[in-house]
Amino acid sequence: MIPWDSLAAVYAKSLSSTSGRESIDVRMVIGALIVKYKLGLDDRGTVAMISENIYLQYFCGLRSFQIEEPFHPTVFVDIRKRMGSDRFDLWNELIFEKADSLKPKRKQHIDKNKDDHATPTSNRGKLKIDATVANQKIVFPTDANLLNTARQESERILCALQTDRFKEKTKRLS
Repeated sequence: MIPWDSLAAVYAKSLSSTSGRESIDVRMVIGALIVKYKLGLDDRGTVAMISENIYLQYFCGLRSFQIEEPFHPTVFVDIRKRMGSDRFDLWNELIFEKADSLKPKRKQHIDKNKDDHATPTSNRGKLKIDATVANQKIVFPTDANLLNTARQESERILCALQTDRFKEKTKRLS
């Protein structure tokens, strides 16, 4: 679904086959830029995310999982310099447009008004839910109730053990 060849052709125009060091794989560059854009990461964050995630490594063209970083974060700066800002921006726009076109289409919701006519409406915003008002059953080590709960549980266990011993002794005597 991603036009790897057309994006690689744009990138290859900025490369020289006679001078400079060897470039990293074009698929790695394109995949890293897509990951960077879709996840909203900076250069270092993108490299860290790719080095931690086997699926992103496969997406970027690696055949197996590797622990070390696939490239240094400064490669993004080198690519920007090599391509020039105009060509790099155009190339990024091609990648972003294609990435956005891969998003699933939102379904329109049907609302029934008073006249029972179905009219499509789109989402009007995002619902934000705050979980700070929900009760949590988290006990902190500094909580005094934690110590009391541990004492009560210990007493319950001791009473249960003592009752079992008492029953055992009465069986023997009878």
